[in-house]
Amino acid sequence: MATNRMHQPSATPILEAINIRKVYGRGQHQVEALKGVSLRIYPG
Repeated sequence: MATNRMHQPSATPILEAINIRKVYGRGQHQVEALKGVSLRIYPG
């Protein structure tokens, strides 16, 4: 995961999403739009 040099390491994220997955379609016609995406948003 990429890190932001601006946030304090001790700061608590205001939003955290871990291992997001989104699949469109069914059966043989599935498309993985997101696979294992994680995100942290810190205040400021």
